Amino acid sequence: MKVKKLTFDGKGEIGGSNYCYNGTIGVDHGAIQGKKKISYPAPNGVSPLVVIASHSHIDHIGGFACLAKHRPEAKFFMTQTTLDGMILLLNDSLKIARSQAEFNSLKGLPSEPPAFEEEDISHVESQTEIIKNIGWFEPVKGYHLSLRSAGHMRGASIELMVTPDGTRVVHAADISVEERALVRGAAVPKDFLNPDVLVIESTYGSKELPDLKGEKDKLISVTKETLKKGGSVLVGHFASMLDNIVIPLAEAKIQVYVDGMGRQFLRIYAAAKNWCPEDRPFSLSGYDNVHFIDPDRGTATAQRKKLLSGKLKGAIVCPSGMYEGGHSVTYIKQLMESRKNTIIMPGFQADETQGREIQEAESGDLIDFKCERVMKINEKKEAKEWHEYRRLNAPVVQIKYSGHSGGDKMAKWVAELNPKKVVTVHGDPEGHEGLKDRIHRLNRNIDVVRATGETIKFSFRS
Repeated sequence: MKVKKLTFDGKGEIGGSNYCYNGTIGVDHGAIQGKKKISYPAPNGVSPLVVIASHSHIDHIGGFACLAKHRPEAKFFMTQTTLDGMILLLNDSLKIARSQAEFNSLKGLPSEPPAFEEEDISHVESQTEIIKNIGWFEPVKGYHLSLRSAGHMRGASIELMVTPDGTRVVHAADISVEERALVRGAAVPKDFLNPDVLVIESTYGSKELPDLKGEKDKLISVTKETLKKGGSVLVGHFASMLDNIVIPLAEAKIQVYVDGMGRQFLRIYAAAKNWCPEDRPFSLSGYDNVHFIDPDRGTATAQRKKLLSGKLKGAIVCPSGMYEGGHSVTYIKQLMESRKNTIIMPGFQADETQGREIQEAESGDLIDFKCERVMKINEKKEAKEWHEYRRLNAPVVQIKYSGHSGGDKMAKWVAELNPKKVVTVHGDPEGHEGLKDRIHRLNRNIDVVRATGETIKFSFRS
């Protein structure tokens, strides 16, 4: 009787997603996002030299340029959409790091140089092989992989893997089984049922999320009601997920104004070629009521002034969704003081962010916007800090338009796939226990454990 063996390295928490199989194949190399700070996993001598990128969110791909810098021989595999989004976000991270370093230096504070440079980002691109379809490929001798749609966002993938001894593995972080604006829900891979191991997120393993159609209807109705009474609507969200807001509003015949990095992501999605059956065809030419704020500074300033004054009416959709920086702060500071406007929050607001403060505030509360900027005064650069206070009079409406699925839907997907072992990642202990309990209600024979950061060893008899 043959014995198959597998080792898995990875941690269970959200942030810094970084997983490895048999010390050979890696999935993701993400950054850890904190308040106004991003930290990166340190590449080391045992980091795998072949890494798959599941999708272009910073907590999954933020460390790729660091890995390319320290281990230039590494090879990367991902869809074109994931690569395009990754390059966009890595360049933005570098810009933010340089800005923060300059500010700290002028303030006489400890100033860390950026963790990577443009040449490292370019190296990621040159070392990447694009996966164009769901066919099988061999990134390392003896290891066979196939990418399938994760349903989480356009270009996001689930990894199917067969190791040299025949061990069959599914890696599914992050995943959604429900249809979204540009991608249908993740299907159960029928040609890969009954795998030995499934690694899967448990983000909402202990919770159920509202029906997406109901949340979409709420988004549209609140927007229409606000515009009807002469107000403006601001929707702050993650740049890579703006399609789930923009497209439903546009299809409801609402004028939509897209600012910030959301413009580039929508263009990436429009240019993308379908690599899997779950991708929905998309073209910007079909949406005459979607308007991009011009990237030219002078033109953009004029357009924003018209939106803030009410001369242009519609929904303003803009990152960042946590109101920690970017143009969303400019908009919310002006719009939040009028009761006729509405602030819509479709995404998670992390602790200690301005988004969380606004979400939890009562009507009439003062919100403290902590501002910092490098300014040129008398031909000399200076780091300035100040506070701006705004009163929250506009209603704040929460909709839950997550890129993940709730515990029951996830458990059903897992039970249908029917793995021997499940390892949960990308969630807290409560999420793990919730998903484990739901899986066991459907199939008590599936063994469910949580990743701890320590090496997990499996063996299977076949």
